[in-house]
Amino acid sequence: WSQKGVWDAYYSACSRVEGPPNADPKKRFCKEEAIAYKLNWRGETYYTQNEVIPVRDDADWEHFIKEQGNEPFYGIMQRGRYHGGFKRNLPPRFRGDSCIIYKENIKFILIKVPCTDKDRHSRRSSRPPMNNSRGWRASSIGLSALGRPTLRDAASSTSVVQTGRSTDMEPCAPRHVCV
Repeated sequence: WSQKGVWDAYYSACSRVEGPPNADPKKRFCKEEAIAYKLNWRGETYYTQNEVIPVRDDADWEHFIKEQGNEPFYGIMQRGRYHGGFKRNLPPRFRGDSCIIYKENIKFILIKVPCTDKDRHSRRSSRPPMNNSRGWRASSIGLSALGRPTLRDAASSTSVVQTGRSTDMEPCAPRHVCV
C-alpha cells in the first residue's frame, strides 16, 4: 500500500519548476498543486516532502477550490472516495472533467482536474498492480513452512512471505523459513 508509485507518477506527469532559492536540490517541485483528499496516511507528506495540501474535510475542500480558481491540480485519494464524494463535490466548472491518471496501486489513485485529451490517453494502467513499494508482482500464491501466505515474484522467482503487518513484504532466501 505504499504511495511511492503514486507520487512518482505525479512527479512524472506534472509540470516541473525550479524550487525557491536555497531549496534542497534533491527536492522536486511542480507547477500544479497536489492534494491529499480526505487522506491522512502520512505517506503523502513523506513522499512530497511536506508539499501536499491536506484536504481533510468539506470545509478544507471548499477553501481549496475557492483558492485554486481554474488552475489544474492533482489529487491522491482512496479509490472509493473518487467515485463517491470527490466527483460529487467538484464545482460545476470541473464536473465531468476529472480523470484517474494512475491506478496501479491497490489502495490509492492519482487523479487530475481538469483532464486534457493527453491525460485521458496516457493512463498508467498497462501493468498489473504492485503489491508493495519494492515492486513485487504476484504470479503465484502459496504457503510458507509456517503456513503464512507467500507470493512468487514473476521476474526473479524470489519467494516473498507476508510478515505480521499487512503492508510488510520481505524477500525469502531459498530454503529458509521467513518469520
